[in-house]
Amino acid sequence: MASLDIQYAQIRCTSVPGHQLPFGTSISEQLKKDLNNTTGLIALITKDSLLSTWVLFELGSAWSRDKLVIPIVGPGLSYENLPGPLKDYPGVLINDEYCSYRLTDAINQLADTLNIAHQNNANKDYKKDLFINQLKAWKSNQSDPDLSLQQQVEKLQQQLVEKESIIAQLKQQLSPPTVKIGIEIELKSERGVDYTKLRDLLAAGEWKEADTETLKVMLQAANRTSQGYLDAEDIDNFPCEDLRTINQLWLHYSKGKFGFSVQADNYRLLGGTREYNQEVWEKFCDRVGWRNGGSWLSYNELTFNIDAPQGHLPKCKILYLVYCLSLFSRVKTCNQ
Repeated sequence: MASLDIQYAQIRCTSVPGHQLPFGTSISEQLKKDLNNTTGLIALITKDSLLSTWVLFELGSAWSRDKLVIPIVGPGLSYENLPGPLKDYPGVLINDEYCSYRLTDAINQLADTLNIAHQNNANKDYKKDLFINQLKAWKSNQSDPDLSLQQQVEKLQQQLVEKESIIAQLKQQLSPPTVKIGIEIELKSERGVDYTKLRDLLAAGEWKEADTETLKVMLQAANRTSQGYLDAEDIDNFPCEDLRTINQLWLHYSKGKFGFSVQADNYRLLGGTREYNQEVWEKFCDRVGWRNGGSWLSYNELTFNIDAPQGHLPKCKILYLVYCLSLFSRVKTCNQ
């Protein structure tokens, strides 16, 4: 919350001193009052918190009231561990490669929902990285009766070593920056498609050429090159390995700003489903910059640089209405 223009009194966090429930009130009644008045709920999900009936009560109540819910899923968990319909909510997987970018997106989304100012600064980034590293090092407080005393001592020693390693990493992050070697994305394909050119274009920041190449390789992967376009059935049967490769390339070289999964998450955050809803669709297109001032932009009017809105690319000339809804559904299926 370091970057948000928000007062401490406006935050309720039942596990943090200073933001806990006031004395002299019933827990259930106070939580009910808070949930009725709240705008958004950031849920830090760990293996321990899932055992709490109060945590499940807060999550379920926020969902039933159509509140903004942003789950931050801790180590050793996935979206499938979330109860009921909450597993469909876009969130932040702490073990995900792009969790830092996703956490920034979540903060920006919360700021937009609350209509409050937010800013980028080194202190915010430092606190964000500290939060991520501490959560990655989190260990369950639930004791294991099957462990001998010696095993428990060894387990505590290992935790101490891991925490010391995190401290060393944070010290290194505060030192002068060094040149980093990029992570190589494996160019997998179920259909033998060569993604080398797409990778090279994205690495060079040639966003428009990469968008055109994306259409080309998607047609190849779907065996629709001669047809020249994809329909909803083609996308429903699009090979998952190829879709993941294309998406990971866009995510990696845009540092989490572009990609089909970014678009799909934005769409679902606005309440979008596979069923067409004009209001949701127009809000989505406004958000990703495909509309401006209520007017639809032509392909040549799009912004083919890294300063474009989040999720602006790829557009690849096939993402019209029915194709978008199908593609977003396919992205979710392939990422499960």
